Amino acid sequence: MRKALDCRMKELTAQGLGVNIKRADAVTLDDERALWSSNVFNMNTAKGLSYCVFFYKCKTFGLRGNLEPKNLDASQYAVRKDESSNSFVLFNSWNSKTFNGGLEHRRLQPRCIKQYDTDDDRCVFKIFALYLRMIPSYGAFYRKPLESAFAFGKQCVGINTLSRYMKRAYDDAKIDRDNRNIVNHSGRVACCTRLFNDGFDDQMISSRSGHRSNAVRLYKRPSVEQEKAVSHALDVPSDE
Repeated sequence: MRKALDCRMKELTAQGLGVNIKRADAVTLDDERALWSSNVFNMNTAKGLSYCVFFYKCKTFGLRGNLEPKNLDASQYAVRKDESSNSFVLFNSWNSKTFNGGLEHRRLQPRCIKQYDTDDDRCVFKIFALYLRMIPSYGAFYRKPLESAFAFGKQCVGINTLSRYMKRAYDDAKIDRDNRNIVNHSGRVACCTRLFNDGFDDQMISSRSGHRSNAVRLYKRPSVEQEKAVSHALDVPSDE
């Protein structure tokens, strides 16, 4: 049966079926700036802060977009200081696809990610430090933002609402999503893409994304400048 299936898959591939895989597009730097400038991302309202936390837990801490946020516990985050008194947010990833505590993962170590304070008024450290002060230290991480006050309710955000968080943020900011597959996973793709474009190696990228295989390569997207540089290098040589 495996040989028959393999043969049929090759026949379909030869016909062009299944060769174009729909993948999540990364959130670009221009998109991120637009989300801030439109005030969709902000640290002054519960809804704006909720959007910030959701996006940066994907981009900065490499979390996946759907089930991982739902299963996230507030106790996995903590504000700490190192031996030099530098402040950082510590994230302990003990409940993820690549580490769930089962027999297959018993020899693995869960990710412990530190995100340092960069002294910027709206850096990721300050975003998470503010949010963690506003929710209980244990229990569901994503709490329902209140419209009547700068606060969060006791109820957690439902899975259906979470599943459309990035699309809603783009729509609220009036950012065009035509011909782009912007989904919750786009934040995780942005994590790998930004680090790749800034010259970090696969090991450093995997330390954030949690990939334990070469799958990290599927998440990296070359920048326009990189693609243009490759095109230039392989183009017809000049007369000089």
